[in-house]
Amino acid sequence: MKHTTKILGIVLIMVLGVSLYEVITYRALYRDLKGDYDGLEDTYTNLTQSHQDLQKKYEDLSDQMSSLQERFDSLRDDHATLSEEYAALQDQYTALLSSYTEKEQEYEDLEETYNTLWEEYQQLKDAYDEIEKKYTFSHSLHPLFVSEYLEMVSEHDQSLIDLAEHLGEGKDFLGEVIFIFTYVS
Repeated sequence: MKHTTKILGIVLIMVLGVSLYEVITYRALYRDLKGDYDGLEDTYTNLTQSHQDLQKKYEDLSDQMSSLQERFDSLRDDHATLSEEYAALQDQYTALLSSYTEKEQEYEDLEETYNTLWEEYQQLKDAYDEIEKKYTFSHSLHPLFVSEYLEMVSEHDQSLIDLAEHLGEGKDFLGEVIFIFTYVS
Protein backbone atom coordinates (compact mmCIF):
# COMPACT_ATOMS: atom_id res chain seq x y z
CA MET A 1 0.00 0.00 0.00
CA LYS A 2 2.85 2.13 0.49
CA HIS A 3 3.60 1.82 -2.99
CA THR A 4 0.07 2.54 -3.93
CA THR A 5 0.05 5.50 -1.64
CA LYS A 6 3.17 6.73 -3.26
CA ILE A 7 1.74 6.25 -6.66
CA LEU A 8 -1.42 7.88 -5.52
CA GLY A 9 0.57 10.69 -4.04
CA ILE A 10 2.52 11.06 -7.24
CA VAL A 11 -0.65 10.93 -9.30
CA LEU A 12 -2.26 13.35 -6.95
CA ILE A 13 0.70 15.69 -7.20
CA MET A 14 0.62 15.35 -10.96
CA VAL A 15 -3.09 15.99 -11.02
CA LEU A 16 -2.52 18.96 -8.74
CA GLY A 17 0.32 20.12 -10.94
CA VAL A 18 -1.71 19.72 -14.08
CA SER A 19 -4.66 21.36 -12.38
CA LEU A 20 -2.47 24.18 -11.17
CA TYR A 21 -1.00 24.51 -14.64
CA GLU A 22 -4.48 24.54 -16.12
CA VAL A 23 -5.67 27.04 -13.53
CA ILE A 24 -2.73 29.32 -14.33
CA THR A 25 -3.24 28.79 -18.07
CA TYR A 26 -6.99 29.23 -17.80
CA ARG A 27 -6.48 32.26 -15.61
CA ALA A 28 -4.24 33.85 -18.24
CA LEU A 29 -6.71 32.77 -20.87
CA TYR A 30 -9.52 34.14 -18.71
CA ARG A 31 -7.67 37.47 -18.35
CA ASP A 32 -7.15 37.62 -22.10
CA LEU A 33 -10.78 36.72 -22.72
CA LYS A 34 -11.90 39.15 -20.01
CA GLY A 35 -9.84 41.88 -21.72
CA ASP A 36 -11.34 40.92 -25.07
CA TYR A 37 -14.79 40.82 -23.51
CA ASP A 38 -14.32 44.24 -21.86
CA GLY A 39 -13.07 45.61 -25.18
CA LEU A 40 -16.03 44.08 -27.00
CA GLU A 41 -18.38 45.38 -24.32
CA ASP A 42 -16.92 48.91 -24.76
CA THR A 43 -17.25 48.51 -28.52
CA TYR A 44 -20.83 47.27 -28.06
CA THR A 45 -21.61 50.24 -25.76
CA ASN A 46 -20.09 52.65 -28.29
CA LEU A 47 -21.92 50.97 -31.15
CA THR A 48 -25.17 51.05 -29.18
CA GLN A 49 -24.66 54.77 -28.52
CA SER A 50 -23.78 55.32 -32.20
CA HIS A 51 -26.87 53.34 -33.18
CA GLN A 52 -29.04 55.46 -30.88
CA ASP A 53 -27.48 58.65 -32.31
CA LEU A 54 -28.02 57.38 -35.85
CA GLN A 55 -31.58 56.35 -34.97
CA LYS A 56 -32.24 59.89 -33.66
CA LYS A 57 -30.70 61.38 -36.82
CA TYR A 58 -32.80 59.00 -38.92
CA GLU A 59 -35.97 60.10 -37.12
CA ASP A 60 -35.02 63.78 -37.54
CA LEU A 61 -34.28 63.22 -41.22
CA SER A 62 -37.56 61.31 -41.62
CA ASP A 63 -39.40 64.25 -40.06
CA GLN A 64 -37.56 66.67 -42.35
CA MET A 65 -38.32 64.46 -45.34
CA SER A 66 -42.03 64.37 -44.41
CA SER A 67 -42.02 68.14 -44.05
CA LEU A 68 -40.20 68.54 -47.37
CA GLN A 69 -42.59 66.09 -49.03
CA GLU A 70 -45.58 68.12 -47.80
CA ARG A 71 -43.92 71.29 -49.03
CA PHE A 72 -43.12 69.64 -52.37
CA ASP A 73 -46.73 68.47 -52.73
CA SER A 74 -47.96 71.98 -51.91
CA LEU A 75 -45.54 73.52 -54.42
CA ARG A 76 -46.58 70.98 -57.05
CA ASP A 77 -50.23 71.91 -56.47
CA ASP A 78 -49.32 75.61 -56.65
CA HIS A 79 -47.38 74.93 -59.84
CA ALA A 80 -50.38 73.17 -61.38
CA THR A 81 -52.66 76.06 -60.40
CA LEU A 82 -50.19 78.63 -61.71
CA SER A 83 -49.79 76.66 -64.94
CA GLU A 84 -53.55 76.75 -65.46
CA GLU A 85 -53.64 80.48 -64.70
CA TYR A 86 -50.71 81.03 -67.05
CA ALA A 87 -52.52 79.16 -69.83
CA ALA A 88 -55.65 81.26 -69.20
CA LEU A 89 -53.54 84.44 -69.24
CA GLN A 90 -51.92 83.35 -72.50
CA ASP A 91 -55.40 82.89 -74.00
CA GLN A 92 -56.40 86.33 -72.71
CA TYR A 93 -53.18 87.80 -74.09
CA THR A 94 -53.86 86.25 -77.50
CA ALA A 95 -57.41 87.64 -77.46
CA LEU A 96 -56.17 91.06 -76.31
CA LEU A 97 -53.44 91.04 -78.94
CA SER A 98 -56.06 90.34 -81.60
CA SER A 99 -58.28 93.08 -80.16
CA TYR A 100 -55.28 95.40 -80.00
CA THR A 101 -54.50 94.76 -83.65
CA GLU A 102 -58.10 95.57 -84.56
CA LYS A 103 -58.07 98.71 -82.40
CA GLU A 104 -54.72 99.73 -83.85
CA GLN A 105 -56.21 99.45 -87.34
CA GLU A 106 -59.26 101.44 -86.20
CA TYR A 107 -56.91 104.05 -84.72
CA GLU A 108 -54.96 104.29 -87.96
CA ASP A 109 -58.22 104.64 -89.89
CA LEU A 110 -59.41 107.33 -87.46
CA GLU A 111 -56.07 109.08 -87.66
CA GLU A 112 -56.31 109.07 -91.44
CA THR A 113 -59.88 110.42 -91.23
CA TYR A 114 -58.71 113.02 -88.72
CA ASN A 115 -55.88 114.12 -91.03
CA THR A 116 -58.32 114.35 -93.95
CA LEU A 117 -60.76 116.38 -91.83
CA TRP A 118 -57.91 118.55 -90.56
CA GLU A 119 -56.86 119.30 -94.12
CA GLU A 120 -60.48 120.12 -95.03
CA TYR A 121 -60.73 122.29 -91.91
CA GLN A 122 -57.55 124.14 -92.89
CA GLN A 123 -58.89 124.68 -96.39
CA LEU A 124 -62.23 125.94 -95.02
CA LYS A 125 -60.42 128.13 -92.50
CA ASP A 126 -58.22 129.58 -95.23
CA ALA A 127 -61.32 130.20 -97.38
CA TYR A 128 -63.08 131.76 -94.37
CA ASP A 129 -60.07 133.97 -93.66
CA GLU A 130 -60.09 135.10 -97.30
CA ILE A 131 -63.82 135.85 -97.14
CA GLU A 132 -63.37 137.64 -93.83
CA LYS A 133 -60.58 139.79 -95.29
CA LYS A 134 -62.72 140.54 -98.31
CA TYR A 135 -65.83 141.55 -96.38
CA THR A 136 -64.45 143.00 -93.16
CA PHE A 137 -63.80 146.69 -93.30
CA SER A 138 -63.07 147.23 -89.61
CA HIS A 139 -59.41 146.18 -89.95
CA SER A 140 -58.73 149.41 -91.84
CA LEU A 141 -60.41 151.55 -89.18
CA HIS A 142 -58.78 152.97 -86.11
CA PRO A 143 -59.56 150.80 -83.01
CA LEU A 144 -61.29 153.75 -81.26
CA PHE A 145 -63.73 154.10 -84.15
CA VAL A 146 -64.52 150.37 -84.13
CA SER A 147 -65.54 150.49 -80.48
CA GLU A 148 -67.71 153.56 -81.19
CA TYR A 149 -69.44 151.75 -84.09
CA LEU A 150 -70.00 148.70 -81.89
CA GLU A 151 -71.64 150.87 -79.21
CA MET A 152 -74.09 152.19 -81.81
CA VAL A 153 -75.02 148.69 -83.03
CA SER A 154 -76.82 146.18 -80.83
CA GLU A 155 -78.09 142.77 -81.87
CA HIS A 156 -81.25 143.56 -79.86
CA ASP A 157 -81.98 146.78 -81.75
CA GLN A 158 -85.36 146.11 -83.43
CA SER A 159 -84.74 148.56 -86.28
CA LEU A 160 -81.50 146.70 -87.20
CA ILE A 161 -83.27 143.34 -87.00
CA ASP A 162 -86.04 144.61 -89.31
CA LEU A 163 -83.47 146.08 -91.75
CA ALA A 164 -81.43 142.83 -91.80
CA GLU A 165 -84.55 140.77 -92.48
CA HIS A 166 -85.63 143.15 -95.28
CA LEU A 167 -82.18 143.19 -96.93
CA GLY A 168 -81.71 139.41 -96.68
CA GLU A 169 -85.17 138.49 -97.92
CA GLY A 170 -85.14 135.58 -100.41
CA LYS A 171 -81.36 134.97 -100.21
CA ASP A 172 -79.26 132.18 -98.70
CA PHE A 173 -77.01 132.93 -95.72
CA LEU A 174 -73.96 133.92 -97.76
CA GLY A 175 -76.14 136.00 -100.07
CA GLU A 176 -77.61 137.78 -97.03
CA VAL A 177 -74.16 138.53 -95.65
CA ILE A 178 -72.89 139.87 -98.98
CA PHE A 179 -75.98 141.98 -99.58
CA ILE A 180 -75.94 143.46 -96.04
CA PHE A 181 -72.18 144.14 -96.28
CA THR A 182 -72.65 145.85 -99.65
CA TYR A 183 -75.54 147.91 -98.21
CA VAL A 184 -73.51 148.97 -95.16
CA SER A 185 -70.39 149.74 -97.26
